[in-house]
Amino acid sequence: MADREDRASQLFGVGRTPNDAPGPADEQKDKENEASDGPPSEDAAKTPEQVGPIDSHHSNDDSSENDDIEETDFEESPADDTSTTIPGEPGTGSRTPFSESLAKVQIRVVGCGQCGSQIAGTFLQDKPEYVPTKRSDYYPIKSVAFDTDDAITQILPREWDWQLRENIFVLPMPSAQYLTDRINQGKDFSTQEQSRAVLFLQEQQGGVGGQPFLGRLAAESALMSNSHFVQSDNFSLRDRIRDILRAQDFTKGILLTCNSLTGGTGTGFSPVVTNFMREKVGFSSDLTLNISILPSERETKEQNYPKSILASLYNLLTSQTETGGIVDSVIIIDNDALARYSPPDKRKGFDVYNQMVRDMIAPLVLAPIGMYNDTSLTSSLDTADIRRWIRGGAGFDKPELATVGYATLPTKAFTNGILSKFSGQKRSPTKVREGMESLADKALSQFMLGCEGEDPRPNVGGVGILFGPPDFFDMVDITDIDYLMDYLQQKLKLPRFRKPDCLKFPVSSANKIDYVGLTILVSGITSSPRLERICEKALEGEWTNTYAQHKTIADRIRDIDESVIEDMMIGEIRDALDIGR
Repeated sequence: MADREDRASQLFGVGRTPNDAPGPADEQKDKENEASDGPPSEDAAKTPEQVGPIDSHHSNDDSSENDDIEETDFEESPADDTSTTIPGEPGTGSRTPFSESLAKVQIRVVGCGQCGSQIAGTFLQDKPEYVPTKRSDYYPIKSVAFDTDDAITQILPREWDWQLRENIFVLPMPSAQYLTDRINQGKDFSTQEQSRAVLFLQEQQGGVGGQPFLGRLAAESALMSNSHFVQSDNFSLRDRIRDILRAQDFTKGILLTCNSLTGGTGTGFSPVVTNFMREKVGFSSDLTLNISILPSERETKEQNYPKSILASLYNLLTSQTETGGIVDSVIIIDNDALARYSPPDKRKGFDVYNQMVRDMIAPLVLAPIGMYNDTSLTSSLDTADIRRWIRGGAGFDKPELATVGYATLPTKAFTNGILSKFSGQKRSPTKVREGMESLADKALSQFMLGCEGEDPRPNVGGVGILFGPPDFFDMVDITDIDYLMDYLQQKLKLPRFRKPDCLKFPVSSANKIDYVGLTILVSGITSSPRLERICEKALEGEWTNTYAQHKTIADRIRDIDESVIEDMMIGEIRDALDIGR
């Protein structure tokens, strides 16, 4: 095994100096932070994949793991024992029974398409190495996957150790009648047009052929639509999926959807599946996040990719079940950034990139469960806090584009010598703050959006999660956390940035964490050369005309005429079918 110290120091490469984003300081917010279903169709073109029996006894628990927890301020207790307590509401200093908190905060990951499903599988396959055990009380994460290609039922169990095959849902393609009706916008269509639609669907060979609109239609017809053109088997399929998800407690908590911004299944599915979870399954969530993977610069040079990416972002940002959008934030992670900052001692590959995505996002979604929070340093971050700090209007404005910066440093970077819980080493404020600056600079230089030297500029808000072993937090006091917040705000110049939450991960036989990590989520991207080049190419030079009227890229995307986006999504399909011309 490689030296853990080297692994921590090499997790990401040395980066660049970030471009500061202009924005007025909001002193009042800082003060608050301190204190604080239809008729069957005759056209049954394809029989849906049969979903397996419901297994209501499944959990993520890994009881075979040797998980004797050491160096921790809390003890393990049975699930029905409320004697174990955790931090309570932000700023109150109160403590709530741990089992009560678990009843409120679960993490549910939904993978859409092959890329999104592999990320969901990575969350499910194994915990981040800083989490002491995979037991569901320490790592309350469950995953499901949606795709149109039956191959996913083989890939996930084989390569991602996916245990519950009934949680992999293969949806059928839309019927030729449904496709023709949607392309023709409800107008009458001819038998000839329907015949061309049948041939077109057959050519897709089980997938959607990289067409986001076709992916969207597949998800709509299987999960949501009551059109009389929907295949009859789809109605029983959606009922079975709903029942399985309810039986496995996919009804509350943090909802995290994952997809690639290219291809067609993932981006077409994500908004529809999120709607299905809310409206049909009854999922109740105070926080819904989407992780969208941006393909490499090389891939986006392909002719259709820029249009696919822009149309996909438009759908994610405008699909609504209520005022304020279907998601709270679309977090963009660039494959080029993952490749650039991946550990140099590891081979480049999607399995490594997926692990990086999991490791940088997990602290953010684990913070609200309250299991690891050190409330002597900051108040506990809950789901409402995250929403309020990454969206304007106290959390009720329209969703924004966001990205993350992530870095780790070995624990010894914060000390004058080797730490030991028996050494009684005195803290060195100068060394601690030098370490804080180095960690912050590294995270700020490694945002997961943009090319080298082209940092994104956020201008809405942000949150930070600082995590490490108990030894680290034993030598840190609240003034150090205040110093880190001021340092980050000075660099980011965000209107609002919450004091970083502190997660103390206990040491166990399976977790010998000896490094400190920092995740920074920034929201309201106003400038990203990488994204803007894609939008410019998709709109054939018209993107710059939207710049003066809006502050954020999400606002500018939402302001694009819907007919322009529609043509991007269905133009090629309409041409192939010769419909609506």
